[in-house]
Amino acid sequence: MHLLNYNFTKKLFMAALGILSFLIIISLIAYKDSNQKYMFFEKMYYDNSQIANIENNNIAFFHVSFKGYYERFSKFNGIKTICKINAYEYGDIRIDTKLSFNGGNFKIVLVLPNGEIKTISEFTEKNKKGIFSTKEVRTSEFRLPKGISYIKIVGFNAKVSYNIKVSKVDVKAKAEILME
Repeated sequence: MHLLNYNFTKKLFMAALGILSFLIIISLIAYKDSNQKYMFFEKMYYDNSQIANIENNNIAFFHVSFKGYYERFSKFNGIKTICKINAYEYGDIRIDTKLSFNGGNFKIVLVLPNGEIKTISEFTEKNKKGIFSTKEVRTSEFRLPKGISYIKIVGFNAKVSYNIKVSKVDVKAKAEILME
């Protein structure tokens, strides 16, 4: 009887050890995958060629609410095209932004037809002021060449809300502004 109890305890111990080993392996795989995604998003945030070439890529995107030109994110990782501008000739546009930044890295960029990137607004953990959100209201004007330009948001663990309005400086300018 004592030998039977010993064998049962030994089998139970081995089964528990096997389950624990399995859980540790799964945790390590999940951590490695999470770390690789983190590194991918960080690299993408600083790579202008990816920002210029990716049409619309919400890689990992947790959207809290959307209303008109206003969006708020509890966490945003990726690239999203928010506006397409088709300029039939050279013309000036005005971009009004209002942002509330709570953490991570976030920028709004203008991608010109030749792939050149113009930063409209950018916030990183480094320039966050204290524990409260950082707010910014900005009006920017850009001269667009003939062709299709894009306004994109780029984020890496960004906690942000923004409101954006794009308009022509000269209402007679031959340009089409399409919010996506």
